Amino acid sequence: MPRTITSSFKTTETLFTLSPLPARKGLPAGWFLRMPIGLQHVSVELHTLRPGLLGAYRIRMSRRLPVDEWEAAAVDALGDLAAFAVIELSDITESQAGLLASAFHMVWAGGELNTLVPELRRLYITTEDQAALRWVMPKGMAR
Repeated sequence: MPRTITSSFKTTETLFTLSPLPARKGLPAGWFLRMPIGLQHVSVELHTLRPGLLGAYRIRMSRRLPVDEWEAAAVDALGDLAAFAVIELSDITESQAGLLASAFHMVWAGGELNTLVPELRRLYITTEDQAALRWVMPKGMAR
């Protein structure tokens, strides 16, 4: 029987917090999503610059690096989910953040998104700048 989000986590555990980010350093206002992962937290900044065309995200971990292969796989999947969010969503609602957090936690708990993540990876091009910000564009779009 596959594990569900409710069977994998205590009901008292906060799966995510979502808060608005002000516009700064040339980026528009965005969203800050923070989630527990093992004994640390992972946070992601989400900025949609031009819906459907250009977005940016940054992932940070409270201990800087994943502690094992499960955490590394979950953070990789979170990057793919963040790329999808900044391109396809013009604004992040509480329910959409909940879906992103649930998907992230399902990958971390048991790899259930192994079929979704490669599909997302084929849709977008990401490049990283010096500030560890990942810029996202749909594949096939010229710069």
